[in-house]
Amino acid sequence: HFTQKVVEIELADQWHNETSPVMLVKNIRNGQIIQSERDIILFGDVRPGAVVRSSGSIIVVGHVHGTIHAGADGDESTIIIAPFMHNGQVRISEHVEFIDMEDDESKIKNSTLPQIVYVNDLHVLEFAEIEQLAQIRPDFAKDLGGFEEWQKQL
Repeated sequence: HFTQKVVEIELADQWHNETSPVMLVKNIRNGQIIQSERDIILFGDVRPGAVVRSSGSIIVVGHVHGTIHAGADGDESTIIIAPFMHNGQVRISEHVEFIDMEDDESKIKNSTLPQIVYVNDLHVLEFAEIEQLAQIRPDFAKDLGGFEEWQKQL
């Protein structure tokens, strides 16, 4: 005697679309705006004049010259992970930080290593090393997968 659990393809697609990050492999050019309700993982550059905006968190594997805006719907718990080696702009919710690599008092460490941008307990944008992610946002990416938990929310 065999039993099986089968998920209808429409429900599986809905689950995937609501829980998985958007993955993009391209450069975002001047004047282009990429927008999503989901987390974004971008493998490419954000050129000057380009905007990547999400209601969730944003991870960039590439150069950031333009604007990265996480938590666009007001969620201050979102984060940005990217290497900051060029002038640009980061936003989380309504908090804005201009990245000026010539500014000696900048919070940015000019590094090819990714840094985390987040809103701290004082509601100020802060930059941290990637190794601190588990302390800063212990629940980050813990929700990936989990079909049964997602189904309970329906």
